[in-house]
Amino acid sequence: MKLTCTNETEKRNRYCPLALGNGDLSMLVDYTGGCLPRSYCEGQIESGLWRAGFRYDSPGFPLVPFGFFEHRLENAGAVVSWSQTFHLTEALSESVCVYENGASVRSLVYCHLKYNLVVIRKEIRGADALCMVSSFGPRRTKTVPLSDTGTAYEIDGLSEMRGTISFFSPDPSVTAERSGSEIRLKTVSPETVFFLAFDEKAEAFARSCSEEEIRSSHSAAWAEFWAESTLPAEKLPEKVRQVARTSEYHLRISSTEWSIPVGIYPSHWGGRYFAFDEFFALEGLLASGHRHLARKIVRFRLSHLDAARRRAYAYFDTKGDGDAARFLWESVELPGLEGAPVGFWLEHIFHMANIALGAWHCSGNGEDSGFLREVYPMIRGCAEFYRIFSVDEKEKGRFIVGKCTDLERLGAARENAFMTTCGVIATFRVAAEAAELLDLDSEQRLRWRSLAEKLMETLPQDDQAYLPYPGCPDQSIGLFSGIFPYGNLPAEDPRQRVSIAKFCASEETFGNMYPLGKSLCTWYAGWKAVVFRRLGEGEKAKAVLEQAARETGCFSEVFEIYEAGQHPWFCTGEGVFLQAVCESWR
Repeated sequence: MKLTCTNETEKRNRYCPLALGNGDLSMLVDYTGGCLPRSYCEGQIESGLWRAGFRYDSPGFPLVPFGFFEHRLENAGAVVSWSQTFHLTEALSESVCVYENGASVRSLVYCHLKYNLVVIRKEIRGADALCMVSSFGPRRTKTVPLSDTGTAYEIDGLSEMRGTISFFSPDPSVTAERSGSEIRLKTVSPETVFFLAFDEKAEAFARSCSEEEIRSSHSAAWAEFWAESTLPAEKLPEKVRQVARTSEYHLRISSTEWSIPVGIYPSHWGGRYFAFDEFFALEGLLASGHRHLARKIVRFRLSHLDAARRRAYAYFDTKGDGDAARFLWESVELPGLEGAPVGFWLEHIFHMANIALGAWHCSGNGEDSGFLREVYPMIRGCAEFYRIFSVDEKEKGRFIVGKCTDLERLGAARENAFMTTCGVIATFRVAAEAAELLDLDSEQRLRWRSLAEKLMETLPQDDQAYLPYPGCPDQSIGLFSGIFPYGNLPAEDPRQRVSIAKFCASEETFGNMYPLGKSLCTWYAGWKAVVFRRLGEGEKAKAVLEQAARETGCFSEVFEIYEAGQHPWFCTGEGVFLQAVCESWR
């Protein structure tokens, strides 16, 4: 599959550089075949190169910029025309730039899926020479030249960060020189390949193999990924297929050693991990056949379980009530470090429900008893957090979920919020079912089931519909959550159907995470489509997805909010879009 953007089509499609990576390396490569930092989407995102887990220890734990690469032509003038093609299934960028003096450069760039190696091929026409440049010099970093083309570094950051970077060409006619933070490789050949290796293993691989062998290895790794896909590609309208495949691709290159953030870019909350958002990526991966990547998300959360228990009970024994677990809102790779700035979003609690449900779904809803036994302590911890910290008995026998932040557009300190309550109910039910399958916690599962039923009785509502919270004058996508993601209500529930209809009638006002624009963002569109599909309205679900597919970027990438240009290459929206497509056309 090939997706092409040109200088003539970029503006109407909100051009953002092409995302390349492998889960460790992450880069946005522009139409020049480089990633020199430049702003796009009205300054909301910048091209560049980063590595997952490489962070400073300052507030927010920002990603360390890993420099850039670019080519330079002498006396060529400005670029007057360009095209960039995304070879999607091959995970490769091909671009052509034409300069004022008539010279042109064709670039082929890819990041090897299994090695931390960037391969850059440049073909020049109408120019005598080309200089290929790699720059690396982030702040708080010591570098030591190892050779004309190799550098050792040590970064003063959140954890130990040291290694090597090598920038070289196998062409013996290429000359190398250093200047400050730059390594410059000059070629007079019409075609030259360059390698940028980010560790010794990648460098050894590049030096021991031919360019053809490296490309073949990269293609084979991607072929293995595509072979496991269950996306019903042959049934899909062309644009829907493009968006689904691009989403599937980007989820793969965003799957780090730990989990999947909303994007491994500084603009995307510094590549930090949201348990709420992880769930949508997880569901998309499960729906499209990539269970091992989905389970990685669950195991990442499991590795943070002890820290979540300490978050709930810092001064108490880890037994008994100390099993309750409160997970952080924005996680980094190291457990126990809250990455979010201070704000009322820290009072979210619904992400514990997504953690529990994600673990349950990755067990095949209990079919894989071995995996379920592994993750059950985490499911239990989420249920116990809700039981002990969140459920209030307002008067005898009447229970609600106490004040918290539900979806942020609804404001702070909302009592008996619909979406959060649905998440709590779902967690209690899943925990009880898991405990029964494993023959554990016989008394607790009775408590969980009882509380789930009590909370069902007090879901906020008027005489026609459910409400985001009692007395709420606004609408919220959270009103869909009785069907998805939490599945507490039957499809025929009349109040649930009226609630959904009321939200759909007010999408121009409430169709985004923030009060911006007048369209329905792709994230919400996918959410809506899953619900319509589960309500038995499959044709409506397909129509929603076809419309959403038209509101994507030059390479069919999903934005958080397309009409505002916010957060292109947005994993959360990709996950739920992929899930909705798989469910709607299966």
